[in-house]
Amino acid sequence: MVQEEMTTQEVRIDHLVHSRLIGARGHAINKVMDDYKVDIRMPGRDAADPNLVIISGREDDVLDCREHLLNLEEEYVRYPCFLILLPCFNTKGLKPSSWYILCIMGTLSLSLECMNIDISGMVHIDQGVY
Repeated sequence: MVQEEMTTQEVRIDHLVHSRLIGARGHAINKVMDDYKVDIRMPGRDAADPNLVIISGREDDVLDCREHLLNLEEEYVRYPCFLILLPCFNTKGLKPSSWYILCIMGTLSLSLECMNIDISGMVHIDQGVY
């Protein structure tokens, strides 16, 4: 059995889209790593170059993953996520009891997430595509 040679490639991806690439609890980036059978290392907070992403794996997989990440970066830069903060008032007064964060993102259709953040720090998420 011939073992394929592993390679590592550095790619610069705008640090402003890293959180969208990573996704909630790392689910999005883990899916990319599983789909392309590669390892992806994002820069740390103290990195000298915050845009430098490292992809490791078989050469063909790394190149395919690199192209995919660059396409996502282009999409995320072209179609940014807009956040709108809306207060939710209780019946006892004018102080907001919680806040709704409306996140609008996507390409042709809008992906909508409404988050109700209670004073206690609990987060409730309703998701849908509209």
